Formats: sequence, C-alpha cells, structure tokens
Amino acid sequence: APSTDGTVAPDSPQSARQMIFAMCKKWLTNAGATVVEGESKICEVTPFVSYDGQYLDEHVKGCTLISPCLVASRKDFDKAKCRSCGNTGIDFMGQSCSCEFGTAKSVPGSKNLKHMFRNGVNVYLID
Repeated sequence: APSTDGTVAPDSPQSARQMIFAMCKKWLTNAGATVVEGESKICEVTPFVSYDGQYLDEHVKGCTLISPCLVASRKDFDKAKCRSCGNTGIDFMGQSCSCEFGTAKSVPGSKNLKHMFRNGVNVYLID
C-alpha cells in the first residue's frame, strides 16, 4: 500500500507490479524494441508470449512500442471469441472482420506484430 508520504512501500502489491512492469520493459528492450513511455509505465508481456524474455526478438526487434502496453498472443483472448471471425480477423467471406482483431494494424518493422487499442492499453498482438 502507498505510505503516508505518497511513496510505494517495499514488498507491497504496488511495488510488485512496478517490478513486473520494469522486468517486461527490460525484456522488450533487450530484444531490440524501443519502449516509449506514454500515459503510464505499464508494460507487460503475457506468459503465452514469453516466460523469461525468450523469443521476443523475432517479434519486436526494431519496433517502437508505446506504454501502457501489453504484448500478447491470440491465446490470451480465447475466452471471448468474435462470432464472425473467431478472433482470426478474417470473416467467413474472407473479408477483414469489423472486430478489434480485424481492424488491428501491422506494426512497422515487424512481420507478425499487430497493434490494437483495447480498454486504454496499446495491445501488441503476435500473430
């Protein structure tokens, strides 16, 4: 919990979140990405993408990511599926779906990273 002077107490849930965000940012920068701090310092990599920063370079090297950011896999969104495309971004007619997966934009410098904005967070989706 925050202390009375507004700082973060050690060994608190808030300090643990800050350490996880710093660790994920380090993984991304070590993999060759540039993380630009936007509105917040939130930066997270889901376990479906990497457990210890491994394999990130093949997805994010040379890319610029803006925080708050989440680097995720389609598996992270399997619970809520689009009825038109099943979270693939392509509907049954072969057209781009109007859901967030269909409107996700490719990230310059990456072959398989797409960007979408969800609930105030920049989501970088690995295809």
